Amino acid sequence: MKAIFAYLSVLSVLGMQTAAACEGCRAPGISSEHQTVMAGIGFSWSIIFMLAFVFSILIGMSWFIAQTCRAVDRRNQSNR
Repeated sequence: MKAIFAYLSVLSVLGMQTAAACEGCRAPGISSEHQTVMAGIGFSWSIIFMLAFVFSILIGMSWFIAQTCRAVDRRNQSNR
C-alpha cells in the first residue's frame, strides 16, 4: 500500500509541470506553436493547490468511512 502511494505521489509530481501555467499563459494562443497551445490548457498554481486540498479531504473521508465499515463488520462477525 505504501509503495502504491509513493508511486502515485511521484507520478502526480512529474505531471504537475504540464498542468501548471502562469495566468497570462492560460489564454489559448492564436498561433499554431505547440508550446503556446499546450500552455493554454494549464492551471495556475493556486488552482492546483486548491484541487490538492479538496482531493486530500475526499481521500481522508473515504479512508475514515472504509475503516469504520471494517470495524462494524468485525464487531458484527464477533457477535455471531
